[in-house]
Amino acid sequence: MQKSFLLFSCLFLTGSFLSVPDSSAQIGGIAGSFARVGFSSRGMALGNAGSAVTLDGELQPYYNPAVIGFAAFNTASATYAYLPLDRTLNFVSFTGNIGPTAGLGLSLINSGVGNIDARDIDGNQTGILSTSENLFMLSFANRFSDELSVGISLRGYLSSLYEDVSSAFALGFDFGAAYRQPIDSVSSVSFALVLADVGSRYRWDTVPVYGQQGSTTTDPMPLAVRLGSSYRCEGLFGFNLVMLTAELELLSAQFDNEQTVFFIENGIAKS
Repeated sequence: MQKSFLLFSCLFLTGSFLSVPDSSAQIGGIAGSFARVGFSSRGMALGNAGSAVTLDGELQPYYNPAVIGFAAFNTASATYAYLPLDRTLNFVSFTGNIGPTAGLGLSLINSGVGNIDARDIDGNQTGILSTSENLFMLSFANRFSDELSVGISLRGYLSSLYEDVSSAFALGFDFGAAYRQPIDSVSSVSFALVLADVGSRYRWDTVPVYGQQGSTTTDPMPLAVRLGSSYRCEGLFGFNLVMLTAELELLSAQFDNEQTVFFIENGIAKS
């Protein structure tokens, strides 16, 4: 009887030796924060270190569009999460090959908050509100050799906050590369480089709500750069498969017209 897959993940410890403040609240307040939580229960369980994971069944173009170039069969997954305070976070994905060297992926992230108690200035209840945010991703990758795959994702954001404010729509792109090098017949190493959320930005118009006091506001998503690596070996320590993954993510965002760079250490943003 074969033992189950054993998956390990770790993050680069570069930031462990730097004395920097916790910036999770700051980066969490930037547009599109729901899309930076990670993707699916599998990806989060792996510590979101998925950009260099090139194993069939674990390929997620959310982390790196290039990995689907290594897809040998079709895979579908779905995750539903009900969170405190009437919040939901849902994930759906499909990946598969569309030729001897090409792969295609479709992904969806849905986030929402319901049962928001709306009241007027006197405290009288005026109704129940809800919000929702969605990220749609269409990904394509091509393997230019047995080792190298390059991919691109089209991101489409749709955010609805209030019925009198038009929903905001944003388009962006991800670019990624993945390199997988066999060591022997049972083991391999992979490396990845990803540039994510290129050009993504919300545009809000509050004139319908506030009239002449309203304005048009642009909220850009932070640009993300990911560097990843992974090692896989069959039969190690008596397990069917052992995988080690590591990832460093840098986020570049603007605060008060100043550019700030964050790095992700153990799931916590540091500046």
